[in-house]
Amino acid sequence: MNEDAPAGVRGLQFYPSTDGARATCLWESEAVDAVREYVDSTLGDASVNTRWEVDADQAFAEQPLGLRTPAAIRG
Repeated sequence: MNEDAPAGVRGLQFYPSTDGARATCLWESEAVDAVREYVDSTLGDASVNTRWEVDADQAFAEQPLGLRTPAAIRG
């Protein structure tokens, strides 16, 4: 929910697995390192993270059926 995220770092999507063992997150930031610093300082050794910059020219998105937009994001 972007609690205590630094300026310019914003979580856009969160997809947890049904067993809670894994999650995929989409973040928005000017730099991958800003996301890394925030996530690593928040989660510490509780997770192993992989990150990369998205190729915006090749990417596409559509909200999958059945996923809600939480009130905290809707504003």
